[in-house]
Amino acid sequence: MKRYFRRILCSLIVVCILVGNLGMTAVADAMESVNIREGNYNLKNVYSGKYLNVSDGKTVNGTNINIYEGNGTKSQTYKIYKINSSYALTPNCTSRGKLVNVKGNKVKANANVMLYEKSGKGHSTQRWVLEKVSGGYVLRSANNTKYALTCTNNKNGSNVNMQAYKKGNKKQIWKLESKKTSSNTTEGSNNTRKEKDVWEIKSQITKTYKKCSENTGRSNFKKQCSLYVYSQLKVLGVYQTPDTYWNGNQWYSKLKPNAVTKTGYTQKKYSGKSCLSKIVGANKNQNLYNIVVSFPNSYVDGKNTGSGGAGHVLFIHGIIDGKVYYSDNYRYCGMSEGSVIVKTVSEFTNYFSYHYGGPTGAIHFVK
Repeated sequence: MKRYFRRILCSLIVVCILVGNLGMTAVADAMESVNIREGNYNLKNVYSGKYLNVSDGKTVNGTNINIYEGNGTKSQTYKIYKINSSYALTPNCTSRGKLVNVKGNKVKANANVMLYEKSGKGHSTQRWVLEKVSGGYVLRSANNTKYALTCTNNKNGSNVNMQAYKKGNKKQIWKLESKKTSSNTTEGSNNTRKEKDVWEIKSQITKTYKKCSENTGRSNFKKQCSLYVYSQLKVLGVYQTPDTYWNGNQWYSKLKPNAVTKTGYTQKKYSGKSCLSKIVGANKNQNLYNIVVSFPNSYVDGKNTGSGGAGHVLFIHGIIDGKVYYSDNYRYCGMSEGSVIVKTVSEFTNYFSYHYGGPTGAIHFVK
């Protein structure tokens, strides 16, 4: 009798284990896969702010996949296309025969992600199931949807691998930026969509400086900060009025709060040295574009601090992931006038507080 009950008990335990495993599988599969439009995309990691990247742009089997600051190269652009009910990712730096691939035949924790030639119609370790979540998408392996594409750190060159999916883990959330949404900057036209890539902003700064020089016939804008800012606003179609010759320290007082430019931009004003932090906070840390900052002092070459005089003004093309992207009409740390300069908000504020008396205020042009 005891043996009989022991057998029944063992059978019940086995059943419970099987049911438990089925339950775990159900949890792993409890997701809502989505369909996306096939095409070229950049994949931006929410945690790091950096992009899925083919290391050094190489194309040989086994080339590592990592993350890197946006640079606009083909090694950060992926053709995403459907295979059955999942998707394959082919970097533009290689042929369609090479895919973003999980190492090995079976996906497990810490499995590395690399470039590898397509196996048949695409092995399950080379295909991805996309799940829409708050803030972007999760890319789960079609081989085992329990595991998701994960960045390991936030520095350039940081590795990506496979980790068990955890809801809300920003290291596993990726923004899909369609390359079709990009546009070149031309006179009188500023791309006003909500998100711009880092390389778009950098390219915009370079192209705008060149166009400003062409429009004004000047080889440089030395001691002409107001003219340089006005020229940038005009090229981008943000603020087009008859030419103004305000001093740099007059811009904040001259531009009226909530006034609307002829091109449809509303002027939002933020005062004081912490004006950029105020703008970022007011916009809930979202990426921002088209900001003019005015300063009370002028910079004196060769000296640590500026003097009063006409003051200074500059145009910020974007604040992206907490970093300020702009150019100036002065040489900076060996870089020529008009070069792309990148600082954190705090670095920007501290630098200009020391050299220019701190920002008087900033005007955010919103459309």
